[in-house]
Amino acid sequence: MLRVVVVALLALAFLLGCFPMADFDVWWHLRGGQFILEHGAIPRVDIFTYTNAGRPWIDVYWLFQIIIALLYRAGGASALVLLKAAGGAAIVALALAARRPGARMWPAVVAWLPAVIVLSGRLCERPELFSLLFLAGFLAVLRRAAERPRRLWLLPLLQLLWVNCHGFFVMGPLLIAAYGVELLYRRLRYGNTGAPGLARNFALAGSAAVGACLLSPNSEETFARYLAGMHGLWRGAGWEAPLGIDPARPDEIPALLVERGILSRVIDVLAHDPRWRCVHADAVAAVFVATSFAETHGLAEVTPPLRSRAGDLVS
Repeated sequence: MLRVVVVALLALAFLLGCFPMADFDVWWHLRGGQFILEHGAIPRVDIFTYTNAGRPWIDVYWLFQIIIALLYRAGGASALVLLKAAGGAAIVALALAARRPGARMWPAVVAWLPAVIVLSGRLCERPELFSLLFLAGFLAVLRRAAERPRRLWLLPLLQLLWVNCHGFFVMGPLLIAAYGVELLYRRLRYGNTGAPGLARNFALAGSAAVGACLLSPNSEETFARYLAGMHGLWRGAGWEAPLGIDPARPDEIPALLVERGILSRVIDVLAHDPRWRCVHADAVAAVFVATSFAETHGLAEVTPPLRSRAGDLVS
């Protein structure tokens, strides 16, 4: 019976993603992917807006853009709708797999019911869909690392894809660092880190995953922008709207809370023994807030600021 409920939850997540494309950004992402496929090069300057032509553009989304361009070529807009629907179901499936070993399933399913409804508002044809997918994958691998240490070698692959799809890739190294702190805590508190080979596999795979952040055509420029954004965070700039929430738009608050990772920790607490301390799970909300702030305050050149006649960009 429980399996039927889980399948129904995943089906609900899929169906909630089956709505027509409504995000305007998809068109310049799509045109960007077509440009890369046609010219075999990633654009370095804005080539799409007449008001901003020639300005430096750090295209951190180039792999995502290629993927949606290929899907659009194969199946048109319907293929992109199926992509976001399948992505939503995969995010929920990986999040359920990230439960603590031995934890009950039904509290996680109950907690995810309202979260899936809210999450559906973020299931758009945007690169952040891939960030949510990679984040869920990271948490699933880290949560099960004590049982299957060799699966930690999935992290470098996930990080390599993430760094070339979306600016939130910095969450990967931060989650790895948080998990390292947890292993150190276990070592000091209990005298061991868990399963044999866990520490060694984590050290090697984690280092490889951090190194994968440099395997991007724009790694230096992107890190420079994030450092500038984090500098603004430490100075306390930009907190007129805490967590990026606009008081004039209360309807956006639920979706933004999910995007910033706050509900992810609530789900984790409901689905697990509250006495279980999990550093990397606690870090999700804080990392989301910090990277959101850095992206909005330090990455002005990551995306062209103005798109005119977006629909005309797709040939």
